[in-house]
Amino acid sequence: MVRLGDPPAPIPAPFDQIVIDYLANRPNRTTATNPTSRWLFPGRRADQPIHPGTLRLRMRTLGIPNLNSRMAAIRHMLQEAPASVVAGMLGYNPVAAENIAAAADATWQRYAGSRAKADITPPTR
Repeated sequence: MVRLGDPPAPIPAPFDQIVIDYLANRPNRTTATNPTSRWLFPGRRADQPIHPGTLRLRMRTLGIPNLNSRMAAIRHMLQEAPASVVAGMLGYNPVAAENIAAAADATWQRYAGSRAKADITPPTR
């Protein structure tokens, strides 16, 4: 099983075999610096992952769009949690996350207010 997080996330068939085959033939492991790299996408430098821009270009070359999907996922997350929390989880700059949240009309103030009205009921005596 490929471990993506803890606990390990299962990869369903037929994708599991694709990942297993890829792991056996990952690039950038033939140099002296990376023969036992632990990264799914090893970079050219020792014990470093591939640069996100390089991975994005490879995906685009293969016809796999990722920017729209990634932005949609981030916008969805910003509907559920404050921008500062999402930024910390994803390694984003908090200001950039706030800008994305504002563009998606997913500000924390609106989130907190709507949650408070929906989830908090005064105690009865």
